[in-house]
Amino acid sequence: MSHFDLAAVKAADDGGPVTMLNLLKYREQSLDGDGTGRQAYTRYTDKAQRYVEAHGGKVLWAGVMKEAALNEGGSDIDWDWGLLVWYPNRAAFIDMVTSPEYLEANEHRKNGTSKHVILASKTLLFEPPPDPSLDRGVAMHVVLIETEGRGGIAEVEANGQPLKVVDAFSPADRPRKPGTVAAPRFQVVASEPASWERAFARNPGNETRIEPLFGWRHLGFGRIVAIDPIRLDVGILMLELDLRAIDPGYVGRFATIEIDRIVLSTKG
Repeated sequence: MSHFDLAAVKAADDGGPVTMLNLLKYREQSLDGDGTGRQAYTRYTDKAQRYVEAHGGKVLWAGVMKEAALNEGGSDIDWDWGLLVWYPNRAAFIDMVTSPEYLEANEHRKNGTSKHVILASKTLLFEPPPDPSLDRGVAMHVVLIETEGRGGIAEVEANGQPLKVVDAFSPADRPRKPGTVAAPRFQVVASEPASWERAFARNPGNETRIEPLFGWRHLGFGRIVAIDPIRLDVGILMLELDLRAIDPGYVGRFATIEIDRIVLSTKG
């Protein structure tokens, strides 16, 4: 089973949480001949993401490896990607990497990476920095055109963009009258793409917009700015989706996401 040293992981298990530091280098071409090493690794993360979450895990950070700020001792610094993955305990990690489903997906990882190191750690201090991605400095002006009432379809304009949303702002006993919606708050429910590569291919023009379909459904065209959870900048809105992705290479890429519904409520 690859080169996991599970005996060492099990021996160090103290029952507490563990954070795994991953460092990896892509192959130029996948060993199975199906695209590049990065594409093979993406096929792995498309599946591994679900297994991590099913075992209580969470990606804390992921990023592109750049220059070495310090390299005393001449250690290996030739890496493409790094990520930190948190698990509730070492047993959860062991259960995941020994499951038949993971072992099947792991073939894509081995095909796509020329080297991959995972270092287990015990967190002593962690204070995440403030996330500026949601503060876009865009004043949101929402105007209600008409609504079926609370729980029904409402037609609104958000900064001039027509949207059909779920009405969670009207009083329970009557539809709200047309006009400005003060302190609007949007909640987005989206479908997990069957393939992230297809989601990227559906936005070749790097567009940022929302396209109404039918009922509550929309297509969201935008740029991914975060992966845990997925945050998609569609121009007028920063959509925070109840979706996760592991591959840090997703950040900065343009994609098209199918939006099942947008719920509009008011703050406070």
